[in-house]
Amino acid sequence: MKLLLIFVLVVESIAALQISLTKVKSLRTSLREKGILTPYHQNSKLERRGVKGLCDDSYSASKRHARSSTSQGLNVFNDLEYVANITIGTPGQLFTMLMDTGSANLYIADLSCKHCPSQHKFDSSLSSTYNKTNLGEDHCDIVGLDTVTLIGTGSNLSIPNSYHEAFVVDFPYDSYPSDGVFGMAFQPLAVQNTTPPLINAINQNLFDNPWFTVYLKASGYEHNVPGGAITYGVFDSINCGPIIEWQPLTSATTFQFALSGVAFGNFSQTKTWQTISDTGTAFIVAPYEITDAIASIAGAYLNQTDGLYYIDCNANTPPLQLTIGNHIYNVSSENLIVPADATKCYWAFMRGEDVTVGNSWVLGSPFIRQFCNTYDLGNKRIGFALPHSFTPSTTPSKNTLCRNELAYCLQFFVIFYSFLLA
Repeated sequence: MKLLLIFVLVVESIAALQISLTKVKSLRTSLREKGILTPYHQNSKLERRGVKGLCDDSYSASKRHARSSTSQGLNVFNDLEYVANITIGTPGQLFTMLMDTGSANLYIADLSCKHCPSQHKFDSSLSSTYNKTNLGEDHCDIVGLDTVTLIGTGSNLSIPNSYHEAFVVDFPYDSYPSDGVFGMAFQPLAVQNTTPPLINAINQNLFDNPWFTVYLKASGYEHNVPGGAITYGVFDSINCGPIIEWQPLTSATTFQFALSGVAFGNFSQTKTWQTISDTGTAFIVAPYEITDAIASIAGAYLNQTDGLYYIDCNANTPPLQLTIGNHIYNVSSENLIVPADATKCYWAFMRGEDVTVGNSWVLGSPFIRQFCNTYDLGNKRIGFALPHSFTPSTTPSKNTLCRNELAYCLQFFVIFYSFLLA
């Protein structure tokens, strides 16, 4: 008798890189403590407009590769702003960046900017891989191509020939908490139609899959504490459960999709709104008639000076219920009541006059803290998942992990074939 036994072992081990995250005081909080929040409130979308917004505003003219996945750490600014480290150039120059799904350009300060508050400024003369383009305006901004590297835990991911815009105009605030903005949205949103770094990475086949997952940790008023992670190329199985449902994007500029219902306590409304998931927005922005109604039920009040809602830090409110696709997503009060300082709390909504043009809602940090958001640049869709801290079981089954292409999945296939010979 002869027996032939064949074992086929298939191992899928996908690296997920993660760095320690740092939470620091946000610009909004710094300005509020100084009593000058109103100008910032009026210009809260300044970073989205980029250098052109600075040049065109009322500021004077004189101011004017192996294939891999990477999980990148986020630094959270008082639960209001999340940043991560990158380097630009060869050798790399370090920058702390706001990682922003609501924009598509990479902005930093140029060395020639004398009064920019950034701790780090880009010196193109020190980079052997830098190439200047003719897209910028020398009195305002300098657009260049260089290697951009995402800094992860254990390893990094370098993206050659990536556009970045270095501004030379002075920034109007002296407490800006990051060195720049790292836009992660689609190319049609990019100023001058430059290719965003992540789209560039996908075009160069640097990611295993054309998506990334954002996981934000909930935290209080403390500073210098971990804030979450961004995982590029695979799903974040370390921090997040399986995708509840994918939603097709209604516009592949920002990550825009349809919202069909909202409920809070005895308030409810059904309608089709356009909304975006935005890591660069601290609160949930909605039509003012909805935010006012919800605030009234929650016991929050509107401060007319800074245009923000405040609430008792110990308030017990019902969840915000959002209908997206075939599911209702509940955002709990712990993500809607955000410490403003040691004694005051924000009610994490903003009135609709600040909504980005074309969108009725902006789902910012409170929603993303409640649900991991996976942004699929390749298939133009967005998916939501419960973080493990909100999941009944923090250990999904092996079949679920494999089906969703999550990290560290191990599959064994055994083929047994026997021959009996007389």
